[in-house]
This record gives sequence, C-alpha cells and structure tokens, in this order.
Amino acid sequence: MTVGCAWRPPVSIPANFTPPPHLAFGPAAPSAALCRVRLGTVKDIRADKDSAGSLNRRPIYLSDSETWLRSGMMALKRDGRLAFVDEPGPGDLVVHAELLNAYISQALHTEKSATVVFRARFERGGKAAGEEIIRGHFDTLNWFSTSDEILGIFNRAMQDALGALDRTIIARCAA
Repeated sequence: MTVGCAWRPPVSIPANFTPPPHLAFGPAAPSAALCRVRLGTVKDIRADKDSAGSLNRRPIYLSDSETWLRSGMMALKRDGRLAFVDEPGPGDLVVHAELLNAYISQALHTEKSATVVFRARFERGGKAAGEEIIRGHFDTLNWFSTSDEILGIFNRAMQDALGALDRTIIARCAA
C-alpha cells in the first residue's frame, strides 16, 4: 500500500478558536472613544452542522461550530477600540451571527483553501441596525494533509473573517 492511499482518521476542528499571539486589530482608544459591543446569539444554520468538507478523502468535522464561531468573535477583544460588555446600554452595538458555511476544498492535489462565511446582524437600542455577510478565505499549498495543516488553514480563514467583522463593527460604531 502506498502512503497516499493509506487510511487516515477524520480531522475534528476544536470547539474553541485559539487566535495566534500575533493576531491584533486596532490600537487602544481613549475610554470615551471606545465602541461598546455585546456579542448576541450565535447560530449554525448550515444544513450539515458537523461537516466542514474533506481533503484527500479525509473528512473534516466542525461539530461544535457555534462555540467555535463565538470564541473566534471573542478574539475581537484584542481590538483596543472595542469594549465588550455583558449588558448593552442604549447606544451599544449588539452583534448576532449565523454561520452559513465553513469548509475546506481542494482544487488540485497541491492546493487547498478554507472558507468561513457568516451573517452578522446588528442592533442598537433594541432595534435592528442592518446585517452584512462576512467572509474569510485562505489558500495555500497542500503538503501532506496533516491535521495541523487543516487546523492552520481553518484558523487563517477565521482570522480573515474576523478582520472583516472588525472593520465592519468599527465602521458601524462610527456611524
């Protein structure tokens, strides 16, 4: 049997997104200029809530996707312009999220890509304040389809999505 044909176990993406130490967003702001944010509901509305694709016929599972997305969004606490609160005040921004897609795909045997897509719904003062589709994507070479490679590419796609969400939140706070 050749190595490429050997059976390898499925990969499970951990429930908690662990941002790398270097992940940073905006600089610190004076306390009067902080944007107060509360993280609201986080739901996975994908048809198959466990599957996140496959790589070289190796299934990838994201079985606690809501916790994974919530923990990713909490990484925005690293943005010095945001202050996360437990109970929103009248002018605070509340962010809800619905996971629409999270998957790995492979175009060629040498390339892989990960994509994370969710809908962010905003409210302020108890009233709807719009929504946006947030996308994160990352492409890279596929060396050996190891668990670490797969986890790494999902983390990079999540980081890309978080950057987009961070810019959106900052723009909505300024409005």
